[in-house]
Amino acid sequence: MQAEFWHNRWRNMEIGWHRSRVHDQLEQWGKTALPEKGTILVPLCGKSLDLIWLLEHGYHVVGVELNRAAVELFFAEHDVTPTIAQSGQFTIFQAPQIEIWVGDFFALEPAMLPHFDGWYDRAAMVALPGEADDSDMRSRYQQQLMRLLPVGAKGLLITIEYEPGFRQGPPFSIEKDEVLSRWQGAGEVTDLGPTTRQCEHPYAVVRY
Repeated sequence: MQAEFWHNRWRNMEIGWHRSRVHDQLEQWGKTALPEKGTILVPLCGKSLDLIWLLEHGYHVVGVELNRAAVELFFAEHDVTPTIAQSGQFTIFQAPQIEIWVGDFFALEPAMLPHFDGWYDRAAMVALPGEADDSDMRSRYQQQLMRLLPVGAKGLLITIEYEPGFRQGPPFSIEKDEVLSRWQGAGEVTDLGPTTRQCEHPYAVVRY
């Protein structure tokens, strides 16, 4: 799955994954799965209102987003004028308690970034094809998370599960067994149980 696919989706505003309110699983499980305070990494963040929830609950937020227009929309829609800086190939939009890095998530280096206390993934892993698809981008994503997150980092992961053939991703279906397998030896996974929304599945993960 190439970057241009996502740029086209934003260009045409085909962003069905974006919600007009904070995700209910973040509201329900955020304070349970995430650390009490600190800096939270949000990969593939788009212009999600979940960033606002994290800010309002006292976190410093570091988002990463491929598409610059999405980030510009986020700040414009919240009447915030960010400062803009450059770090290598990344453009960084900064405002109090939040920074969003525009560029390829896979190109980030740990030395570029602050220490992370936690992470939040609502639409990142499910956006990436797995080994049964054209490329195992999920494994690359997992490996990159391991590089960026220190031992002890606490995260909330929300996946989607649906029957084979039900739809063509993204978002892609990720079953519980895959989540447990990918984190085996790398983190402690707690299944947070059934959700109020069809197909969604939240997990609390602590990085080993």
